[in-house]
Amino acid sequence: PNMISTMTTLDRRRFLQLMALGSGAVLVGCVGAAPKPRAPTVVPDPTGALITRWRTDEFARGSYSYLSLDNRPGDRELLAAPVGDTLFFAGEATSSSNPATAHGALMSGRDAATMLESVAVPGATVGVIGAGAAGIAAARQLLDAGYQVVIYEGRDRIGGRVHTDTSLGVPVDLGASWLTGVKGNPMTTIADAINAPRVPTDYENTVVYDANGRRAGSSFWRTPFHTVNSAAREGLTIQAAIESALVDHSQRYIDRFNFAVVAIFEHEYAADAEHLSAQAPHEGDYFGGGDAMLPNGYVELLDALTDNLDIRLNSRVDQVVWGSNGVTLRIADQEFEHDHVVVTLPVGVLKAKAVLFEPPLPDEKQGAIDRFGMGVLDKVVLEFPYRFWDQSFDSFGYIADDRGKWAQWYDLEEVTGKPIVVAFHAGSVADRMLGMSDDEITAEAMTVLRTIYG
Repeated sequence: PNMISTMTTLDRRRFLQLMALGSGAVLVGCVGAAPKPRAPTVVPDPTGALITRWRTDEFARGSYSYLSLDNRPGDRELLAAPVGDTLFFAGEATSSSNPATAHGALMSGRDAATMLESVAVPGATVGVIGAGAAGIAAARQLLDAGYQVVIYEGRDRIGGRVHTDTSLGVPVDLGASWLTGVKGNPMTTIADAINAPRVPTDYENTVVYDANGRRAGSSFWRTPFHTVNSAAREGLTIQAAIESALVDHSQRYIDRFNFAVVAIFEHEYAADAEHLSAQAPHEGDYFGGGDAMLPNGYVELLDALTDNLDIRLNSRVDQVVWGSNGVTLRIADQEFEHDHVVVTLPVGVLKAKAVLFEPPLPDEKQGAIDRFGMGVLDKVVLEFPYRFWDQSFDSFGYIADDRGKWAQWYDLEEVTGKPIVVAFHAGSVADRMLGMSDDEITAEAMTVLRTIYG
């Protein structure tokens, strides 16, 4: 029979809780009563669409960092370490406590500023590369401490991978979206200070449909997390750990199990399971108190930190010439000299060597950069003239024949006040969709929605 399945999308915080309980296998979801047949629904054409392609963004080259099999213990600390007394580094990839998060980036910027203050003379000049969460946080602290600070930002906006779009008439976050753990989160402190509205979210309140649009059962949610835990000690990938649990199972079971892998791991870490170290779910510390989204957009929190900051947009740094006597930043045909510089370039940009360092960065730091993966998590945001999806759930999943495509959707109506949903694609699925036009992607999305709700 078709049964309701309430999926638990395990983030790092939940994964660590389960490991602490010594759970060998976790039943993700519960079995409810068989649903009543749904009345036919007319699924309208969308009235608006927003589609991200973070991999092709020259200022990001992906969404956020992840631990690959090549990574070594301490690589994030190596990335965060200053080079001499003049060159400092910040960004989500440098955060050992909260990697791959906007609040981790914010905290890393403050950490870099504190390190710089420990060696800088009063009133020293500081250049900051990047006006994302890390760069703005570092500049805010340094300006307040009396330093002369300039932020150089290549884009025509602030925020970096925090990108709040308003083209649909309401704020929609195309990058960072969630306050992940609101209790003790420094982003919550900012939101409280400016009275920013928040909407609590529950990603666990979801329903899953199969490729034919039927509600899927819950038996396939028995995920043996102990195999991932064991693999972490052996230095394997998450995919290798999971494959051991799929021996002698039917293709139907494998398809559903792979959907769980996509939902639990690949969308969380923005990379294919085969590229992920099994250490990935074990790194970092996480705040409690549930999650929330920001109706006014995430960038509102960064805007609150920018008073009196000298932020120079459309100023792409091409070269960083550094030494014991200071740093020169080359931007087009201009040069800007500073006593110190804080580099907040995403690890994807550092890996591509899109900004030239002269002399080159030390081998130890460049090695850490090269070992990290740069993941991608893209969004397809669709606005409709009216709501046609189930109001009982915050999100819904789809077990596509093409593994990983259109797997997770989130309802944004409560956050935006408009009938808007967003779908997520990660890793190689997102990369494959780079060859599709917006119209082709939207048409494919509508085929899925009409399979489920039409």
